[in-house]
Amino acid sequence: MINAELDKILNKLFEKLDSLDSNKFDRYKEIIKSELFNEDSNLDERSSRAWNEIFENSLHFEYKEYLTQELKKITVKDLIEFFKTVFISQPRKLSIQVELVFHFLI
Repeated sequence: MINAELDKILNKLFEKLDSLDSNKFDRYKEIIKSELFNEDSNLDERSSRAWNEIFENSLHFEYKEYLTQELKKITVKDLIEFFKTVFISQPRKLSIQVELVFHFLI
Protein backbone atom coordinates (compact mmCIF):
# COMPACT_ATOMS: atom_id res chain seq x y z
CA MET A 1 0.00 0.00 0.00
CA ILE A 2 2.80 2.43 0.85
CA ASN A 3 4.60 1.54 -2.38
CA ALA A 4 1.51 2.26 -4.47
CA GLU A 5 1.01 5.65 -2.84
CA LEU A 6 4.69 6.47 -3.18
CA ASP A 7 4.56 5.54 -6.87
CA LYS A 8 1.56 7.84 -7.38
CA ILE A 9 3.35 10.75 -5.73
CA LEU A 10 6.55 10.18 -7.70
CA ASN A 11 4.65 9.92 -10.99
CA LYS A 12 2.77 13.16 -10.29
CA LEU A 13 6.02 14.91 -9.48
CA PHE A 14 7.57 13.56 -12.65
CA GLU A 15 4.63 14.83 -14.73
CA LYS A 16 5.07 18.30 -13.23
CA LEU A 17 8.80 18.26 -13.88
CA ASP A 18 8.33 16.97 -17.40
CA SER A 19 5.99 19.85 -18.22
CA LEU A 20 8.32 22.47 -16.72
CA ASP A 21 9.66 24.87 -19.33
CA SER A 22 13.16 26.31 -19.16
CA ASN A 23 11.95 29.88 -18.51
CA LYS A 24 10.06 28.85 -15.39
CA PHE A 25 12.97 26.68 -14.30
CA ASP A 26 15.32 29.65 -14.69
CA ARG A 27 13.00 31.71 -12.48
CA TYR A 28 13.18 28.99 -9.83
CA LYS A 29 16.96 29.06 -10.05
CA GLU A 30 16.93 32.83 -9.57
CA ILE A 31 14.79 32.42 -6.45
CA ILE A 32 17.27 29.91 -5.06
CA LYS A 33 20.15 32.24 -5.89
CA SER A 34 18.49 35.16 -4.13
CA GLU A 35 17.84 32.98 -1.07
CA LEU A 36 21.49 31.96 -1.00
CA PHE A 37 22.62 35.55 -0.86
CA ASN A 38 20.27 36.73 1.86
CA GLU A 39 22.32 38.42 4.51
CA ASP A 40 22.67 36.68 7.84
CA SER A 41 20.18 38.20 10.22
CA ASN A 42 22.65 38.23 13.08
CA LEU A 43 26.20 37.41 14.06
CA ASP A 44 25.14 34.05 15.50
CA GLU A 45 23.95 32.81 12.07
CA ARG A 46 27.15 33.95 10.41
CA SER A 47 29.43 32.42 13.02
CA SER A 48 27.41 29.17 13.03
CA ARG A 49 27.97 28.79 9.30
CA ALA A 50 31.69 29.40 9.72
CA TRP A 51 32.03 26.98 12.63
CA ASN A 52 30.10 24.31 10.71
CA GLU A 53 32.63 24.59 7.91
CA ILE A 54 35.47 24.23 10.40
CA PHE A 55 33.92 21.27 12.25
CA GLU A 56 33.10 19.46 9.01
CA ASN A 57 36.64 20.16 7.82
CA SER A 58 35.31 21.32 4.47
CA LEU A 59 36.48 24.92 4.79
CA HIS A 60 34.33 26.11 1.87
CA PHE A 61 33.63 29.55 3.25
CA GLU A 62 32.72 30.73 -0.23
CA TYR A 63 30.18 27.95 -0.77
CA LYS A 64 27.42 30.39 -1.77
CA GLU A 65 29.44 31.51 -4.77
CA TYR A 66 30.29 27.90 -5.58
CA LEU A 67 26.64 26.84 -5.37
CA THR A 68 25.62 29.73 -7.59
CA GLN A 69 28.12 28.68 -10.26
CA GLU A 70 26.95 25.08 -10.09
CA LEU A 71 23.29 26.14 -10.18
CA LYS A 72 23.92 27.99 -13.44
CA LYS A 73 25.03 24.71 -15.04
CA ILE A 74 21.85 22.77 -14.23
CA THR A 75 19.23 22.60 -16.95
CA VAL A 76 15.63 21.49 -16.74
CA LYS A 77 16.62 18.49 -18.85
CA ASP A 78 19.31 17.58 -16.28
CA LEU A 79 16.77 17.75 -13.47
CA ILE A 80 14.26 15.60 -15.35
CA GLU A 81 16.89 13.00 -16.18
CA PHE A 82 18.10 12.94 -12.57
CA PHE A 83 14.56 12.51 -11.26
CA LYS A 84 13.82 9.81 -13.82
CA THR A 85 17.01 7.91 -12.98
CA VAL A 86 16.70 8.10 -9.21
CA PHE A 87 12.96 7.94 -8.61
CA ILE A 88 11.28 6.47 -11.69
CA SER A 89 13.76 3.93 -13.08
CA GLN A 90 14.66 2.58 -9.65
CA PRO A 91 11.55 3.14 -7.51
CA ARG A 92 11.80 -0.19 -5.71
CA LYS A 93 15.09 0.78 -4.14
CA LEU A 94 13.40 3.83 -2.60
CA SER A 95 10.32 1.82 -1.64
CA ILE A 96 12.37 -0.80 0.15
CA GLN A 97 14.10 1.89 2.21
CA VAL A 98 10.77 3.44 3.15
CA GLU A 99 9.40 0.05 4.19
CA LEU A 100 12.47 -0.74 6.28
CA VAL A 101 12.29 2.57 8.12
CA PHE A 102 8.55 2.12 8.67
CA HIS A 103 9.09 -1.44 9.88
CA PHE A 104 11.61 -0.31 12.50
CA LEU A 105 9.27 2.43 13.74
CA ILE A 106 6.50 -0.05 14.58
